Amino acid sequence: MRTLVSSITTAMADFLDRPYALYGHSLGAKVAFETIRELRRRGLPQPVHLFAAASSSPGVRWAHPLLHPLSDLDLLREIQRRYGGVPAEVLADQELCTLLMPALRADITIIETYRYTEEPPLLNPITCLCGSTDSMTPELDAWDWRNQTSSGFRYETFPGDHFFPAQTRTLVLDLIAGELKLPSPQGLGGHAAPLRIRGNG
Repeated sequence: MRTLVSSITTAMADFLDRPYALYGHSLGAKVAFETIRELRRRGLPQPVHLFAAASSSPGVRWAHPLLHPLSDLDLLREIQRRYGGVPAEVLADQELCTLLMPALRADITIIETYRYTEEPPLLNPITCLCGSTDSMTPELDAWDWRNQTSSGFRYETFPGDHFFPAQTRTLVLDLIAGELKLPSPQGLGGHAAPLRIRGNG
């Protein structure tokens, strides 16, 4: 996590001349959170908002059996059981599985070896978004995000599992646009402009 966050922060440094927000899904929520803390350590501009989706709070310890030591096939099967979202066509195609595995194993390793350390709460508001049937993100663990900000906190549940944005894209985009005071995606022809992060909000 530390190596990843350092690289992201360095890459972002030249693009922080306008207000921006960060959105992270699952592991990405914790990566976004730690990136904000690294930006703060470096004295760089902070985001106006953090959107943390499908993720328990960083302060909640990982309580699931570890996956990253498993064989490729066992890892894929367990990922599918816990999270879903891996198409059957991919699972049935050895070549696709081989291409997928390095990135998937890296992601799983980062989330399972991540260790939260205490720091002052963030100054920006946090909105936590969760799927109503996501067994990997218990509501109580998601609500703990409120302890990571000294500003506003909002918790929203959407129909669906761990990958709820795939089914509720418009609802998610409308929520983000509303929080950032940007035009509704419906008014932009349905395009994902609010997720471009750099904007007037």
